[in-house]
Amino acid sequence: MRIFSQPERLLFAASSTVATAAAAAEQHRLLRVFKPLIGVSLAGTVARGWRRRQATDNALLLGAVAGSTCGDVILQSPKALGEDAKASGNSLNSAALAFGVAHVCYQVSAWRQGARAHPGVLAVHGAGLVGLASQAARHDPRVLPAAAGYGGLVAMTSVLGTSGLLAARNKNSRFAAGSVLFLVSDALILLRRMYLQRNLPRAIAEVGVMSTYTVAQRLLVDGLDSSQ
Repeated sequence: MRIFSQPERLLFAASSTVATAAAAAEQHRLLRVFKPLIGVSLAGTVARGWRRRQATDNALLLGAVAGSTCGDVILQSPKALGEDAKASGNSLNSAALAFGVAHVCYQVSAWRQGARAHPGVLAVHGAGLVGLASQAARHDPRVLPAAAGYGGLVAMTSVLGTSGLLAARNKNSRFAAGSVLFLVSDALILLRRMYLQRNLPRAIAEVGVMSTYTVAQRLLVDGLDSSQ
């Protein structure tokens, strides 16, 4: 099996599992160690196919992985998890900026491979984004930059992924699935932040957030890896 012949995939499976369990149990120290290892494992995938890709494709994939990993580190920082609402909001926006860079890299990579936005898919995603952003702003205005600006980038990645399934050519089911799962993961983060206060519902939501996020990252990288 490929997971045993490629150690970085074994690292991805192990770090994803531990990080998901740590998130559900709110073990943030453990999460600070294992969540960034997800990015390290994905960087290993990029490194493995380095010579078989064009330089631009290497830079885009590495930029996506680096941006996501930086976002993960920021989200687990003491400031992001602290009681200071202003510092926490600033950290959230900084993490959104890092993840935004990752999504721009994913989008440019997908565009280079022929992905284009379908008007109908764009309209559906736009309506959903407006609804989520308005709810987030009503609940906590400090998260509006992340919900609207970064949310728009995540939605556009999903638009490019799902639009490809409607095209006669350039179908990329792994990229499509990854782009949708990333959108679902971020939507769950907003819903958890706005509405869930009790421990058990929050733990269940964390499992949903982490499982969709980790699988999404794996599918996005694999789907856009032109060396495979």
